[in-house]
Amino acid sequence: MTARRIRPMDIIVPEDDVFKNDLLSRRREIEVLSAMFTSLQKGPCVLAVDAPWGYGKTTFIELCNHQLKKEKYHV
Repeated sequence: MTARRIRPMDIIVPEDDVFKNDLLSRRREIEVLSAMFTSLQKGPCVLAVDAPWGYGKTTFIELCNHQLKKEKYHV
């Protein structure tokens, strides 16, 4: 028997509109997170995202990554 591997879909994040393909409506959470980062002092910061399989963690991180880069954060 051959093992099947689940290959995650590529997440396409347009540079001109980070939330254009935001099918999970994560914009508000990412905006709040970005505001939280702005209020922190300069220096490194760690974020943990914990949820069951299939809840959109990878999508959330990718959208967040692109949004923070757009806002000139070092990601």
